[in-house]
Order: sequence, then structure tokens, then C-alpha cells
Amino acid sequence: MLLPHFLILAALTGPRNGRLFPLSESRFTIGSSADATISLNDRQLEGFHAYIELGEDGLYRLNDLETDAGTFLRVDDIGGDLRLELGDVLSLGIGKTELTFWGKMLDESKRGNKAGGRNGNGCCVLS
Repeated sequence: MLLPHFLILAALTGPRNGRLFPLSESRFTIGSSADATISLNDRQLEGFHAYIELGEDGLYRLNDLETDAGTFLRVDDIGGDLRLELGDVLSLGIGKTELTFWGKMLDESKRGNKAGGRNGNGCCVLS
């Protein structure tokens, strides 16, 4: 069984460029509000712009909170929830802030060994 070893959102562009945000909750918000789980200090974003949630099926999904500026994944403007895969780049608002979703998965049956693709990077499907 693949279990999350660690998952991170990394800021590629925007005011928090280079910052890493470890994901330790099953649901977290992203936005410009200081009360957002991941506060980005970007005036182009809504206070609560989007959220990412771990579903019962073990998949992480991205949801836009019906913002005017939108949330984009794989070039598409998302309307509902969209499954995240490691390496995905999220673009929030007018493209000033981009985040990438990455991490490593741990294969419980092979503790101590890396699971997934190159250098232990796997996908976020937990089966």
C-alpha cells in the first residue's frame, strides 16, 4: 500500500517564491487571507481562493472557491474539483502566483525503500 510520506506545495512564482508549504492536513485553504492555511500575500487573490482536500478514495483534489480570477491546473480553468498529481503546477488568479504539488510516497510493504517514479517521486493516488 502506498502511504503519503510527505507532500508539499512549493511556490514557483509570486510574493512567496521559493517558499515550501508542507501539507499535513486533509483539507487546507489557499489565499491572501492571513487566516488561510496557506497565506500567499498576493493582492490578486481572494482571501480564500481555493482549497485542496484529501478524499476518501485517497486522491487529493483542487477546488476553486468561485473566484473571479480563477484557478488553473494543466492550463485549464477549473470549475469543480480536479485530481492533483505530483508535479502539477497550479496557477492562481492572473498567473502571478504558481505553486507545484510534489512529494514522496512510502510503500508500506517495503518500509525503508522509496516508492513511485524517479528518485522516489510517486503519484498521490493512495491505494
